[in-house]
Amino acid sequence: MHTSSPSIPADVAAHVLFHYGHDGGYQAGSFTTSLISTIDMADEANRDRLSTAFPEYVAAVTAIKYDPDSVAHLQAIVRGETNTDNAEKPQCPEALFNPDSGVLLRCVRQDRHTLHRTPSGTHWSLPAGSDEKTPS
Repeated sequence: MHTSSPSIPADVAAHVLFHYGHDGGYQAGSFTTSLISTIDMADEANRDRLSTAFPEYVAAVTAIKYDPDSVAHLQAIVRGETNTDNAEKPQCPEALFNPDSGVLLRCVRQDRHTLHRTPSGTHWSLPAGSDEKTPS
């Protein structure tokens, strides 16, 4: 399982925006269109497998499916208005530990948020009244 969030290039953002019917995108070729559809319908285990070969597409599809702010973010990437180098952005300190696999699942969201997300699309939030502090 990947635990880092890949940069999403402008062409990937545009293909995913188009696939989901949002402004700012454009049609991908037949292979990429099928790939996006496959990622869209994949369960978590298969999405993780696909992320090994296509991390940018899995990140973009996962974002657009589960993060309400992702459409604007992908549109900004297409316009060249977003720095996609995650190394320069603060990372969320929250993570989930899976005791069965021994894997630590880091949250990949980099904005202020209450709904955490892993690269594979697993989502969670902290209980109400917790002392969560996330990057602004």
